[in-house]
Amino acid sequence: MQNNINSENTNPVNTKSQATNIGGDFELGLLLNISKKSIPWIILLIASSITCAFLYLRYTPFIFESKSTLQLTNENTSENLYDAASLYQTSDISGEIELIRSAYFLKKAIEKLPTSKTSYFNQGNVLYFEQYPNAPYEVVILDNSNEVEEAFIYVRFEKSGRVFLNYEINEIPYTGQGIIGKEIQLPHFKCTINLKTKDDDIIYSQSNLFFKINNLDVLTQQIISNLDVVVLNAAARTIQLTFKDKNADKAADILNIISEEFLKNEVERKSGSATQVIAFIEQQLGHVTERLQETESTLKSFKSENKITDPNLLNTPGPDKISIIEDELLKIELEENILKEIKKLLNKSEKEIDIFNLIAILSASEYEGPIKGQFQTLNQLLMEKEMAKYDNKPSSMNMKVIDYKIEIQKKMLTLSFQSMDEILSKKKNKLSSKLNVFENDLNLPIELEASRLEKKFALNQDYYDKFTEKLSEYEIIKASYVPTNL
Repeated sequence: MQNNINSENTNPVNTKSQATNIGGDFELGLLLNISKKSIPWIILLIASSITCAFLYLRYTPFIFESKSTLQLTNENTSENLYDAASLYQTSDISGEIELIRSAYFLKKAIEKLPTSKTSYFNQGNVLYFEQYPNAPYEVVILDNSNEVEEAFIYVRFEKSGRVFLNYEINEIPYTGQGIIGKEIQLPHFKCTINLKTKDDDIIYSQSNLFFKINNLDVLTQQIISNLDVVVLNAAARTIQLTFKDKNADKAADILNIISEEFLKNEVERKSGSATQVIAFIEQQLGHVTERLQETESTLKSFKSENKITDPNLLNTPGPDKISIIEDELLKIELEENILKEIKKLLNKSEKEIDIFNLIAILSASEYEGPIKGQFQTLNQLLMEKEMAKYDNKPSSMNMKVIDYKIEIQKKMLTLSFQSMDEILSKKKNKLSSKLNVFENDLNLPIELEASRLEKKFALNQDYYDKFTEKLSEYEIIKASYVPTNL
């Protein structure tokens, strides 16, 4: 019994000693054995990493980046000569940036791209590549339905001159064939296909060519997602455009088209306003010319009827007080005509309002200084609304706020004109009353009436000269716009 107990007590001691030996001694053989078994896994891991890296580099297409720097100003060489030229210049560039980013502007620019309607591709083993700008064939779309847009249409050429097409819409296959250079009718579109190369290896040996009919809205959204516009220098009004694409030539062409279209749009917009002002001034000149001729005819008839031949008689205007009052009344009459024309233009719809027309006619008035600033504020609000239309719906809160500001500014202008009308009316009534008193007290000579007609003619002539001066000014402004591209 005692022996059994001793035997059981010694076993734990031996076990502990063995554990201590294992933990304290380094088993090199054991390590080599474990490493030997892990070598295949290590090799497999390294091979897998190399393979993944090769596949990524081999089958991931390159992304090319194109950059362009623009200075958002149209240099007007007449700006130092005329104040009107400065009306076209604004310090804020946010509106121009939003215009460049807008779908409306980009869609208009993309239409000038050679492949805006049709894009050409070559199918590889894994990826496909766009054949821009030198596809070996050209597809002219004569008519198409919306369903076939953005679908891949595969094309195969034969030396006999026949061409075969196939595509799928909603997983339903469609096929067709025709003659190169002849009209080809398919279920969803009609086209002609022409060869652009005589190299047989490029055309007849390839069965992996395909094209697609572009949807301009989809293409525009793709352009927007790859286009970036950043401000380089706000003070200098310079921005940088960056565009990315898998095709280097296409990236460069798209950015060049966007830049050129923007500069062209700016020049057309500003010179177009000057053109409208010129047309308006010419119209007003026609009315003034009629009044001038009418006054001249009346003056000649009066002189002829009263046999006034000595021009020195007209240099004696009669009593000084009457002469001064008549001069003031004629000026008031011209001011009333000017304000009447301005109110008529101001009451038009927003699309028909042209601030530059209003400023042009206001230039003939003595109220040009006080009112010009209000017109410029209204012009800025109208331009802000035009820019906001590109990215806002008419019912959006931003558009409602701008509309509210425009209405407030128009009401302020209306109140200003009402105040001017009241001042002119009171002044006219007061002067007319004085004139009646003087005329009743005096027996006016014929020469005085002739002098009055002479002054009226002179004032109309002055009105005509002012419009002629403005016409020349805006013609110079129109011809002075120079697009700036850095």
